[in-house]
Amino acid sequence: MTIGSRSGISAMPVPNTSDWVVAAAAANATKGSRVR
Repeated sequence: MTIGSRSGISAMPVPNTSDWVVAAAAANATKGSRVR
């Protein structure tokens, strides 16, 4: 889901990169759990 992440980061400029990284990690973990 790299394309989605890149689109999201481009569409929504976040002041805190760490915050976005945490959100991305959480989303990845959730998606991984759902897929498996």
